[in-house]
Amino acid sequence: VYKRQVYHRARTMMLYTHRQAVQGGALDFAERGGDYYVMYLEPDGRPGDYSQYPLTDAEAAERGFTEIWRNDGWVIWRTPYSRAPERIAAP
Repeated sequence: VYKRQVYHRARTMMLYTHRQAVQGGALDFAERGGDYYVMYLEPDGRPGDYSQYPLTDAEAAERGFTEIWRNDGWVIWRTPYSRAPERIAAP
């Protein structure tokens, strides 16, 4: 079972999905502070940069993040130091 998701609005994550979340916007914190990094995307598909680190696909690959889920508005990355499973169930 996965532990924590790093998200720019942790209370919202817990309220709507009942999943444990920690709030953080710095990439170093996302790498070590949680098992997953949940990031919103702008309407044009670019990483959003309000209250979160805008992790690009290239930087994610370089730093060891693994994309495990994506839609038009969100992407979930498995962090490099995660002890969580490769896949998670949909909310």
